[in-house]
This record gives sequence, structure tokens and C-alpha cells, in this order.
Amino acid sequence: MKNKLWNIIGKKVAGKSRGTTPLSPEETQFLIQSLIDINNNYTYTGGYTIHTPSLPNVEIQFDLVNPYSNSTPTSLSAYAYAPIKVRERSEVHFEKALEGILNYLIKTRNSHKLSMLNIPIDNILWYANYLPYGLERSEIDYMIMESVDTVNVNKIDVIELMKSIIDVDHIRRCLQYAKWVSDSITNGKNIVRPILICGSKSLTSTKGFSNTDIQNALTMLPQEYGFNSVDVYTYELDGTDINFTQYP
Repeated sequence: MKNKLWNIIGKKVAGKSRGTTPLSPEETQFLIQSLIDINNNYTYTGGYTIHTPSLPNVEIQFDLVNPYSNSTPTSLSAYAYAPIKVRERSEVHFEKALEGILNYLIKTRNSHKLSMLNIPIDNILWYANYLPYGLERSEIDYMIMESVDTVNVNKIDVIELMKSIIDVDHIRRCLQYAKWVSDSITNGKNIVRPILICGSKSLTSTKGFSNTDIQNALTMLPQEYGFNSVDVYTYELDGTDINFTQYP
């Protein structure tokens, strides 16, 4: 789908409204102008007034029973929920956690960790996770637009995430998404960088980098999709810390 609003429309059609996907300035301008064009009676008034209605105070009654003590709790905080498991030793428990980690690194401007992925924090113009891939029910895990002058996009990082050991399917998927972004957004300009981040077990497992199929895929598949290579990184969790290492 080659449309200035592909990011919005594609996500809604696929029924996927999740993900931190802010609008780019171009998308915002196109959307506003489109709304103006179809509303012939539109008049710009130069501002608006926010009306805050007064709401009555309503006391909410909770008829709850604490399943852990069979007693009536005084508040919802009396419930003791099991913690959500987000990691398994050196790897995340869910791939989605990696998206959250990348969001956090960018939000907190962690230049040291992002430099491990060869992404300069000062060059990040736009980023998003869970982007729709056309109108299909699939999505790009992560994408970052870089700009040296904050005006012109000079690099787009298309990132495929894996919680554990690398495989051929994810290598192909990374390159497929990168090619689609190149064809749909950059008009074929050579500024798209396919990146795959996988678990550190890929370094030691017989199904990992030492596997012949993986080596062949890393060597041959990029050319099939019009790229010289795919940048591969492994990640490893150490307590509350995460480290990335480029392969090879």
C-alpha cells in the first residue's frame, strides 16, 4: 500500500491499534488537508475553548472479596497479584518486552546502549513499534528514522526482533520488510538498513550462527532483496541491564 496514511489505515484495517506509532509531520499535514478538502463549509476560527463540565460526586461501592483471605478488602490495592514474568535468565520471556526496552532506551536517551546498535541518539527523528506491513495481518517489529539535520531522513532502520535463537524465517522476514519500506517510503533510495536482533544463545546453539542454513541465509538472502547485508546483533540480559553485540 503506497499511501501517505499507510501507517494509520493499515493498522486499523488489520485490527491492530496497539503500538507506539506517532504521526510524522507529513502524515499530520496530509490528514488535516484531507479533512479540510472534504468539508466545504470549514472555517478556521483561530482557536477554541475547552469546556470542562461539572460532574457530580458519586461514591462507588465495591462488593469484592479477597480470594487470598476470603475477607472484604478495604481497597483494590489489597489484592496480591503475581508479578508478570518478563525475562528468562539472559533472555526476555516475551518478544514484546524487547519493543518496550527499545522504547525505554530511546525515551531516556540512552546513547551508550543505542550506540551498541550503531544508532546515534541525536539522529533519531522518529521511531515506532508494531507497524502494519501493508494491509496484511503482519507487522514490522520496530522502525527508526534517522536524520543528521532534523529535516531530511538519511537512514531508516528496519528492526526484526527475536527472543531467542536466530532462524532463516526471521532473516527473510527482516529483509522482506526492509524492501517494502524501501519501495513504499523511500522510492528506492539506498537508505534502508535491515537489522535483526536475536538472543545470545545463537552464538552457542547448533541451530544458531554455526548452522549452515543460517550462514547461507545471511550470505545469500540480502542480495535477493536488494541489500548488501543484514546487520545482526545479539542481546543479553544481566539483571536489569541489557547489552547488544554485533555479529560477527
